[in-house]
Amino acid sequence: MRIGHVYRLLVIFARRSYMTIFTVIPKFSDIVVGIFTVYDILQEILGFIEPFSGPNM
Repeated sequence: MRIGHVYRLLVIFARRSYMTIFTVIPKFSDIVVGIFTVYDILQEILGFIEPFSGPNM
């Protein structure tokens, strides 16, 4: 009885850890993609602004 109870707890813990892994990794990848997207947008904006920011020739 005791071993079965421990085994059941281990199964529940394993399922929960898999659930957290599968929910955390997509969120993390979304965050990374979002950071790179914002960085690309900022680079484009700076690329548009940069030619006009220098001294006028």
